[in-house]
Amino acid sequence: MTTMHCVSEHTPVSPPEDGQQSLSVTLFTQAEHVYLPLAVEGLVANCPRRVSSIVLAEPMATHGGRLRGLWKNLGVLGFKGGMLLSARVGAAHFGERAGLRPREGRYWSVRHLAQELNIPLLWISHVNAESLPPFLEQHPADLLVSLAFPQRIPLSIRKHFPQGGINVHTAPLPRYRGLMPAFWALYHDEPETAVTVHRLAEKLDQGEILLQRRVPIEETDSWDTLVKRTKQIAGSAVADTILRMEADTLRTAQPPQDDGSYFGFPTWADAREFRARGKRMF
Repeated sequence: MTTMHCVSEHTPVSPPEDGQQSLSVTLFTQAEHVYLPLAVEGLVANCPRRVSSIVLAEPMATHGGRLRGLWKNLGVLGFKGGMLLSARVGAAHFGERAGLRPREGRYWSVRHLAQELNIPLLWISHVNAESLPPFLEQHPADLLVSLAFPQRIPLSIRKHFPQGGINVHTAPLPRYRGLMPAFWALYHDEPETAVTVHRLAEKLDQGEILLQRRVPIEETDSWDTLVKRTKQIAGSAVADTILRMEADTLRTAQPPQDDGSYFGFPTWADAREFRARGKRMF
């Protein structure tokens, strides 16, 4: 498997020294309760006081309507997997409302994190929502960070940010562009995957690569464990990228256009073949 190592993952980056300008960030993400809270927690923990506002979209699983999303995901997750994931989401909702402490991390959801850290948050159904531009003007920031945001962010939104926008994709770009990269890496029996931070561009997952970290795939990994691990790494990778931008120590690379691949959301047939190959969702 060929990965592009733009920055060594073993090189620590120090926070800005006194007098050095830190970047303010608007985080674009989705209302997903299982994997993203730990990722966002890692970002804000490693880059304290950088995230000045959050834009929260409806979860990808609800696109096309909740019933359609449930049916599509059930075919991939399987009945037991779907029930397990639903139980985790339900527990997160209950725990947040009841004021309980999560078993992992400090926050039940991105919304919970925003409330606890007093970060302004805007919930939108679509990136073209009329409420978004006024929110961005009210809470100006230097940099847009997309972490699992489920919609393409147009130039009209990106132009609000002097430093542009960056995205994190849990795959070794330019390979495995698209949806559910952990599923497809396991499906193709890859020995490793990666987390890639790149500039936002007009085409999906094709911007200039800023940082890439290898993630070994263990024999015991399921889709669930691999997603959890790569999302956690994604939060720290974005934080590392922001600190390198502040220190002006980024080394960038253009992704080779002849070595890429794209995969969409798995079909039921893909899920059956996934299991036939001995792979597990949970």
